[in-house]
Amino acid sequence: MTTDRLRLADNHRLSARRPYRETPDVVKATRRLILAVGKRVAVEDPDDLRFLSQLEHGLDQAWGLAVAGLRRSGYTDGQIGDQLGITKQAVQKRWPR
Repeated sequence: MTTDRLRLADNHRLSARRPYRETPDVVKATRRLILAVGKRVAVEDPDDLRFLSQLEHGLDQAWGLAVAGLRRSGYTDGQIGDQLGITKQAVQKRWPR
């Protein structure tokens, strides 16, 4: 590609980026999508229940990543538990180190 074409391609890529979304906005959109999957499964094939199971597994992985990251950032299991309304022992049991 010529230099002008590369510059145009780079500008297009930069302008095509989506704006940053705050976590609450991403959560709302994700929740809507999960509910949409549930509604589709409700009227389609029971074999598709496995997709909800896959989503549940992904959410479990997200919990583990979030708790591990908070711990690395210096938060205690007690602080994490306080935010979740559970004891620090419950945090330790559900997400062992």
